[in-house]
Amino acid sequence: MAGIEVAYELKDKTEYILASSAEIVSPGFTEIYEKSLHYLFEPTANLPDSGKLFSIILIT
Repeated sequence: MAGIEVAYELKDKTEYILASSAEIVSPGFTEIYEKSLHYLFEPTANLPDSGKLFSIILIT
């Protein structure tokens, strides 16, 4: 769901879009989902903390 069509439809609804270019079904990514999905359900965006978490997990 990270195609340009979806991004265009959301252009007037949000300032930011967090999306993946492809589905990742690798078991190695379960750590990312477990630690980061709660950021998507918070009432206000916490972009610095969520970005930091994603970068730490992906670099290590």
